[in-house]
Amino acid sequence: MKRREIKRRGRQFLKAHYLLLMAACLAAVLLSAEYQGTVGFIQAQSPTAGLEGQTDASVWQGSHIDLSDVLQKMFPPDESGTNPILGRSRGVLAALVNQVSSGSILVTIASAVSSLLGSESAAYILMICAGALLFFAFWFLVQNIYPVLLRRILLECRTYQSVPLHRFLYLLRVRKWLRAAWVMFVKSAYLFFWSLTVVGGVVKRYSYYLVPYIVAENPAVSARAAISLSRRMMKGHKWQCFIFELSFLGWIILGALTLGLVNLFYTTPYQAAAFAEYYAQLRAQAKAQNLPGCELLNDACLYERADQATLNTRYADVVEILNQPPVELEQTAGWRAFLAKWFGLILFPTQRERLYEQDQARRLQVRNLADEVAGQTYPTRLFSISEQSKRRLTASLHYVRHYSVWSLMVMFLGFSFVGWLWEVSFCLITQGILVNRGAQPSAQASRGGIFSYHCAVRRPGVHRLPGDGAHLRRGALVGLHRLLPQPQRPHLR
Repeated sequence: MKRREIKRRGRQFLKAHYLLLMAACLAAVLLSAEYQGTVGFIQAQSPTAGLEGQTDASVWQGSHIDLSDVLQKMFPPDESGTNPILGRSRGVLAALVNQVSSGSILVTIASAVSSLLGSESAAYILMICAGALLFFAFWFLVQNIYPVLLRRILLECRTYQSVPLHRFLYLLRVRKWLRAAWVMFVKSAYLFFWSLTVVGGVVKRYSYYLVPYIVAENPAVSARAAISLSRRMMKGHKWQCFIFELSFLGWIILGALTLGLVNLFYTTPYQAAAFAEYYAQLRAQAKAQNLPGCELLNDACLYERADQATLNTRYADVVEILNQPPVELEQTAGWRAFLAKWFGLILFPTQRERLYEQDQARRLQVRNLADEVAGQTYPTRLFSISEQSKRRLTASLHYVRHYSVWSLMVMFLGFSFVGWLWEVSFCLITQGILVNRGAQPSAQASRGGIFSYHCAVRRPGVHRLPGDGAHLRRGALVGLHRLLPQPQRPHLR
């Protein structure tokens, strides 16, 4: 097939999935996974960095303008010198954000590690090793694997009308994320060693060009098999692939003249779509020639839609649920209708309401599979590797259901415990102390403190405590005493 026809087909499915493919390519640039050179010249430079006493009309210097500089320009500080919008806050999360943005969190972590180890040198060595390990883990698990995810999205966009966002994580559902990362790591290692020769790096770049596409189609393939199959498929097509890359030179020059805008919004996704079509043509040739190892390319649904009879057979349970008439909720009135409509709360559910909730839960579980039955998205049940079934607890989640009072109480207590744990842990790390948040000295003080708070907030002016128990009065006084700030006592020498 000629280059013009390949590009025409690439533009065809790029037009149908433009926003998704543009966002996917932009993510590749932001993650530094691919296409860094296409938009690398979009760099804003600071006019005043390194120059004192010069105005904004000064010559441009070499420091990069980041988001904080832009926000400071948009929200200038007030008379006191603090920014009312971007200033410091007393909140725990705000304190963490301030420490991360200022870089002081590294000092805090270093001091904490040093206090635990008892040696500053050991703490610095440990932090350097931990930082290097984190950088390698990010490259190995994210940057290294993203080209495979991008190829998978491109190939699904080529065939199907819709591609859900959760398809970016399909390697997790088939439990092949680490295996795919290892294959890409071996490919990068081979390229590195071949680049030490005179022309080996350039030649082997095109020999291993199809490895991400092969892994995207069959994540269970081994590193040696993927590299060997890519070499066989690219034999006799290296120069053709080079010329195909060179045919986008005009678009790249146009992108340079427009400061990278054309590359960002059109050239990069257009090039990615065209090469996905190019791989599909090379795959068809390999299948026709029966190349050794081509049996590993076994995902036929990625290039041709399955017939409706096959889909109905594989998704029989989904078709059965979709064909059943939905259970209608009985009409309620009064305060029950008000709570159910505005708060999603049903105090005493009836049998009809329980059946309605069960029917909605079943339909919610198969909602994502309805498009697969209709042939609009990729049929995951026809994949050569069975996807991991959801856990029973996760699959039974129904986030649009009505809740009972007991469910709300459990969620409130759970979220309260998480918030308490977060604040106590943060204070332990930053200040080195274990704070006593929200604890009362006794159950009597707890009951009295809660009751006094209720009287002060909900019914101001009411100071009488019910009953004649003196322990409630003592508990109320203790509770209020703990709520009020305590004055600092001077130390006597």
